[in-house]
Amino acid sequence: MSTEATKDLCEILLPDSGFLQEEEASYRNKTKTTKHSPALPLYTERDGRNSIQKFVPKKLNEFFETGPFKIKFLEAGHILGAASVYIECDGKTIVFSGDLGRFDDLLMTSPSLCPDVNYVVMESTYGDRIHSNDDPIEVIGEILERLIPQKGVLMIPSFAVGRAQQLMYIMYEIFKKYPHLKVPVFLNSPMATNVTHLFKKHADEHKLSPYMCDEVFGAVHYVQSVEESKQLNESHGPMVIISASGMLTGGRIVHHLKAFAGSANNAILLAVSGPRDSRA
Repeated sequence: MSTEATKDLCEILLPDSGFLQEEEASYRNKTKTTKHSPALPLYTERDGRNSIQKFVPKKLNEFFETGPFKIKFLEAGHILGAASVYIECDGKTIVFSGDLGRFDDLLMTSPSLCPDVNYVVMESTYGDRIHSNDDPIEVIGEILERLIPQKGVLMIPSFAVGRAQQLMYIMYEIFKKYPHLKVPVFLNSPMATNVTHLFKKHADEHKLSPYMCDEVFGAVHYVQSVEESKQLNESHGPMVIISASGMLTGGRIVHHLKAFAGSANNAILLAVSGPRDSRA
């Protein structure tokens, strides 16, 4: 069981994850850096695609039953499809939850309030943190004010799901509020590009209407190929590059860092979760 948006996301994420595991296993076998003979992926790209047939999508806030359990998914407001799970059984109630979004998030709708239940089990990595009051539109706008006169490149490592789309929306709002700061914005992540297309389909889970999805996401240049990605490294600013991976562990952002990070005219923006959500 999953939400409808989670199923759509998994159609993108699971095959890609399987492909990466196959590549890692191949690399380990080639370099003989494995204790296994041979090293095998946990699952393959084909496994990821085939698993989608097993998904049973359910709507948010609607009860369904499985065995003795009465269940419904509650809006978590974190990313598309994210949900807390409310369960009734034998006269007891419990809610399971992972990451929750903010009530004042720029892009995503607010999480549902937790109903009165007997037990709550939830993720708590940032449970003791207080978010900054800094406005990311103003923070990033100030960075662009510094970079544009020196024709700088702003590189933003980003997660493909949720964070990339939020950053594109922030750029849209910056350019609307401060037209003199408008520069080309490039999204260089095939996965983030595919995920972005889902926002229009699931417009009820965020604050953008279908029309605004076209406005916001249509203003970005999508890098379609490896060749285009390489050409981007030969380009000159001012411009903004949003690219995976968000944790700088690989992906196309690494190549952009090699091309641009050596110059003081350019900047790297790490958009992190926690007490400072947008910080250069």
